[in-house]
Amino acid sequence: MSRTQTRVPSTHISPPHTRPQYTRSGYLFTYYNDKLTEERKARIERCSAQVRDLYGPLLATVNATRAAYAAMVRLASPDYTTGRFGGIIF
Repeated sequence: MSRTQTRVPSTHISPPHTRPQYTRSGYLFTYYNDKLTEERKARIERCSAQVRDLYGPLLATVNATRAAYAAMVRLASPDYTTGRFGGIIF
């Protein structure tokens, strides 16, 4: 190259026959990534539903048991405390 010639920067453009390959691979990546994301969301939702189904009734049972015990102590204990209530029962 002589001093008077200027160098034109080259821009790299992929040949036309390889562009569809990039498009296909991008589409496939997006498809499988979306599929995996949806499967992961479905697993998390199923697990959340199982936890709700287990702990919802369990919490209701614990609350009902506490309320029944507190009512029994109020009715049976002379001073409404559990200390005297244990002495009366046992």
